[in-house]
Amino acid sequence: MALRWRRDKRETGLRAVGAAPSNSGLWDGDVNLANTSSKVFCWRNSDRKGYYWSCPTNEDYGITWKNTCRGVPLDTEKEAKEEATKYIKECIKKFNKIKGGK
Repeated sequence: MALRWRRDKRETGLRAVGAAPSNSGLWDGDVNLANTSSKVFCWRNSDRKGYYWSCPTNEDYGITWKNTCRGVPLDTEKEAKEEATKYIKECIKKFNKIKGGK
């Protein structure tokens, strides 16, 4: 298992005008395990500027769905990546113990 972060492609053309920073995904080969998301200043939710992370349920890895967008945003994408990676690794570790693995 080789977990790697990959940045999503940037918007191009007119879609790039005013676009938020690109999101990133945590991958194990072709399997997406988690994603970061930026929330930029907006008149409707100005107190929610920052970065969030989420991950879908994945029974093959023992990962339970989690989305941090309802909480306090993190200041940097690096912090969001670190939290997401820690959560994913904890889920995988628990799952391997239950399965009788390492």
